Amino acid sequence: MKRIFRGFLYIRDLFKLKRIVKSEKSKTLLNSKDVVILNTARNSDNKGDYIIMDYSLQQLNDLGFNCDKQISTHEYIASEWDDIEDNDYRIKIICGTNLLYGSMNHERNWKYPSDLRKIQNCCLLGVGWGTYERKINYYTKVFYKYILSSQYTHSVRDMYTYDKLRKIGINNILYTGCVTMWKLTPEFCKTIRTKKSNVVVTTLTDYNKDVENDRFLIETLIESYEKVFFWVQGKNDLEYISKLVDVNNLSLVFSLEEYDSCLKQQEIDYIGTRLHAGIRALNNKCRSLIISIDNRAREISKETNLPIVERDNLKNELLRYIFNDWNTEIRIPQENIRKWKEQFSYEGNKM
Repeated sequence: MKRIFRGFLYIRDLFKLKRIVKSEKSKTLLNSKDVVILNTARNSDNKGDYIIMDYSLQQLNDLGFNCDKQISTHEYIASEWDDIEDNDYRIKIICGTNLLYGSMNHERNWKYPSDLRKIQNCCLLGVGWGTYERKINYYTKVFYKYILSSQYTHSVRDMYTYDKLRKIGINNILYTGCVTMWKLTPEFCKTIRTKKSNVVVTTLTDYNKDVENDRFLIETLIESYEKVFFWVQGKNDLEYISKLVDVNNLSLVFSLEEYDSCLKQQEIDYIGTRLHAGIRALNNKCRSLIISIDNRAREISKETNLPIVERDNLKNELLRYIFNDWNTEIRIPQENIRKWKEQFSYEGNKM
């Protein structure tokens, strides 16, 4: 019965989408610095989203965009959409995060308005696919082709996302890596420490638990370092780690500001499951190892050489990473990043 009901909802949503698609699609006003920012951190309880938005806004401000108009993707707030016309000409820039899925009629991590005419002309900035999926349903193919701009080139964070979009006929895309990594050039990576520090900061992921390996991680860090900080990135991270170890053996860090201060004020390593906590540490020249627990770190690492170890292999590899010296050698697709930025340079169409 549930399958029949879901099938009915799918058909209903598809007919509704096709009616909207048949209406005339608005054109983006090219050569305009007046944009709408789809803010993937506002109303989020995951501080990693704020890291993504921080680096996204840095890049967009450097390109001269007026970023005053921002709309939350985590929560539908009607007042934020009030001044967006049905055929709004402004480009809407989706900033980072894993917002793309193969069944957008079901997946509502992105709280967009029911009138899809308001979200035409979207341009992706370092956006990724939410999870490993074999199929993209027909509704989603129509949805993406309707809302994504055909006049601008999109930036995606990994080749998995690139291939997914190409398979449904969206070809105006570039693999650029995650926007949080754009400053990790070969020259910058040479400044990242190679030797073990006496202090480490770690993270866990409350919504993706592995009690045995997560406990092993924290206990090993406590044994291997003089001091261990724990950054509470997600709302239930503290509750989770409290069930694994005695938190009195840890120094707790709560806000992003505290985390930044922790990274800047001392020589410190990062070893943890939170992807963007690790990338933030790299941007602060900290020797960093991300524990891979899902497709995000795994797919990003394939192209960029981001330092990761699979959580299932921790017991075999963690001590080697902790005590051995190693260089951080990130590979960033700088030419693709340059091309993506260049499309927004309107003075003779050159940067």
